[in-house]
Amino acid sequence: MPWVPQNDLLGHPKTRVFLYQGGNNGFQEACYHGVPIVVVPLHADQFDVAARVVARGMGRKIDKMAASADVIYDTLQDVISDPKYAAVAKEVATIIRERPMQARERAAFWIEHVIKYGGQYLKTSARDLSLIEFFMIDVLAFLLLLATAFLLIVIFGVRLCCRMVCGKRKAKLD
Repeated sequence: MPWVPQNDLLGHPKTRVFLYQGGNNGFQEACYHGVPIVVVPLHADQFDVAARVVARGMGRKIDKMAASADVIYDTLQDVISDPKYAAVAKEVATIIRERPMQARERAAFWIEHVIKYGGQYLKTSARDLSLIEFFMIDVLAFLLLLATAFLLIVIFGVRLCCRMVCGKRKAKLD
C-alpha cells in the first residue's frame, strides 16, 4: 500500500504514538485523536509545534542533528511506556471534542469545563508581560533611536557635502 490517510491512521484505536516532522495539521489531528507525539522538527513553524508538544506534555522532541535509529527507537519506547503522555493526549482530545451549543448552554459549559479540567491552559502568557513588553515599547524605542540616528547621519552628510561644494565656489570667487 503506497499511502495511508494520516487522519484515519491516527484515529485507529491501536495507534500508540505518532512520529512525524511537526506540521500543524498533523499536530491538530493527533490532538483530536488523543495520540502521543514524537516530533522531529526540520524547519519553519515545526519548531513551534515541537515546543507546544513538549510544553503540553503530549510527547517528546528529537533534535534532527541527534536523530539516529537508536535515539528514535528509545524515544518512541519512552513515550509508549510512560502513561503520562497518553493521559495528557487523551485529555487534550476530550477538551477538543466537547463543543458548546447556545449562549446559555455555552456559559454553563465553560463553567463546568473549568471546574472539571481547570483553566490553566486557557490563560495566555501575555498576562505575565509588563506594559513595556506587551506594547513593545522597548522595541519601538530602539527603532526610533535607529531612525533618529539614520536621519542625523543623513543631515550631517548633506551639510558636509553642501559645505564642501559651497566652500569650493567661494574659493573660486576670491
